Amino acid sequence: MLEEIKRLNWLAVDADRGTRDRDELLREMDAIEDRLNGMIEGIREVAGQG
Repeated sequence: MLEEIKRLNWLAVDADRGTRDRDELLREMDAIEDRLNGMIEGIREVAGQG
């Protein structure tokens, strides 16, 4: 999860700097957000199960 968050941060930095194609960056950021949301949903499903 932390690796995804770090990657998302660096993509945002690249977007601010204008060093890469903005549409490509936004697509990659959306994909990371989807993966993070999936991770959170998975955590909620197993919470309290031991």
